[in-house]
Amino acid sequence: MKLFSVIIPVYNTEGYIDRCLSSVFNQGLDDSFFEIIVVNDGSTDGSMHIVYDYLLIHNNIYVIDQQNSGVSVARNNGLQMASGKWIIFLDSDDCLYTGSLSELLSLDIINQSWDVLICKSISNDNQSVNYYPWNHLGIKNHEFYSGIELYQKGFNRGSACGCVFNRDFLNSFHLRFPEQVVLGEDVVFISLVYIYSQAIIFHETPLYCVEIRSGSASRKFDFDRCYLYCQNFNFLKNYIIAHKNLSFEQLSILDYTKFRLINYAIYVCMNSSCFNPFKLKKILNLRDVLPIEHNPTRNGSYKVWLLNHCFSLYFYVVVLKYSIKDVF
Repeated sequence: MKLFSVIIPVYNTEGYIDRCLSSVFNQGLDDSFFEIIVVNDGSTDGSMHIVYDYLLIHNNIYVIDQQNSGVSVARNNGLQMASGKWIIFLDSDDCLYTGSLSELLSLDIINQSWDVLICKSISNDNQSVNYYPWNHLGIKNHEFYSGIELYQKGFNRGSACGCVFNRDFLNSFHLRFPEQVVLGEDVVFISLVYIYSQAIIFHETPLYCVEIRSGSASRKFDFDRCYLYCQNFNFLKNYIIAHKNLSFEQLSILDYTKFRLINYAIYVCMNSSCFNPFKLKKILNLRDVLPIEHNPTRNGSYKVWLLNHCFSLYFYVVVLKYSIKDVF
């Protein structure tokens, strides 16, 4: 069995995929330690020609071809094929930090029983951005936390990248990306991980490098994209209906996920040509989403109260926040 399965969805990233694949092979590990599962999500450029060049050299690369179906379907198909003990999701326009996997294997924590190992994610432009920091929240490296504990401490992630997932943990709870969701799927997936995980551990060393580019799907600003957030709300509603035995704490995490998604929708709105809280409220159908039933032990309860009682005022509070500090 391989130690690592690196799952890479590919869609029209011919300018980045070579560096992405090269970064996985620059981990100081023999090919026998890991596998790369490339999921071709209907690419129409030269991305797959570059992938096949690597296939001529390495026998630990596997390719799945699918019609353009989105990153959730691609990752889930990759998970279905994966045989590694640990799973890493890597976007084809990003890369892994050089030598990070060999460093992880040298640590004592690698032999402990954990569900998720969270590492540092940095920007690829001289490491100017540290994504999702945790030290300021009192979270300590190499100590175990449940997802509920991290939720109560205020640690949120908007990306599944930069983490190492125990494949047995994902399979035991059938944790997959929501295939009917095409925007914000990582937020929903991480929330599902939170409600089931009892052993999340942190390590300070960088694992993941984010490429900042204007064409990236996560950085396109189009007011019409706000409609897509409704898919997340519908998914969460149906998930809660189908899982009637969830605890109050687990339900609080899923409900708080709605709060986070509304924030992201406001961010998209303020970066579009249409800047209208009343139109956004109608698009998101917030009459059906609100109120947010929020666990009062979680920091920021006053924000949820404001959202529940006066969306237009909350809208401008969030706009002011994002004007000072970018959400991403």
